[in-house]
Amino acid sequence: MNAWAGAVPVSKIGGTSVAESVDQVSLAAPDINGPVFLSGSVSETSFNLADGPATFTVTVRLADPSGVKAPVIAVSHDTSGQSNGFGTMQLVSGTQTDGTWERQVTIPASGAPGSWKVTLYPLSDLLGNDSDGFRTIDTITVTNAVDTPLTAPSAPAKVTVAGGNAEATVSWTAPASDGGAKDTLINKHV
Repeated sequence: MNAWAGAVPVSKIGGTSVAESVDQVSLAAPDINGPVFLSGSVSETSFNLADGPATFTVTVRLADPSGVKAPVIAVSHDTSGQSNGFGTMQLVSGTQTDGTWERQVTIPASGAPGSWKVTLYPLSDLLGNDSDGFRTIDTITVTNAVDTPLTAPSAPAKVTVAGGNAEATVSWTAPASDGGAKDTLINKHV
């Protein structure tokens, strides 16, 4: 902060200068920069849409000497083009000059599985100063897996046994159903 002290000519009255003594004049540096991003987070980043919609809260902390305009976020799927949650955040603590902002977002159960990016749009302050670019706050991972109970696999088909001198060769065709298991182990007893 700059300070100045001394006598300041204010005006002339009847040809005589009138001075006013000033103890201190403070001049604040002008606000010529956009808001500063201090931190950001997402309350939860992994969801299974088979359990219902994915609801989470996006939180950012921002600062600017003249005050931050309400920030804007969007949540968008990496490949499908789906987007949800676009809108302004609400100040939940602090002030516009140094505060925490939040927005709750819900990806519907019909949303695409995969990665969803949480993006903060370029920031602006109350004087019209802007910050540079978009900022990714986090990535949400969405699946749509329905848990299915495992069942017994069906029996192998075309089982043949060929005997030899103190040995046997057993062959078969894999079962038609694995019972829902990805890896099927078949024990051989001879």
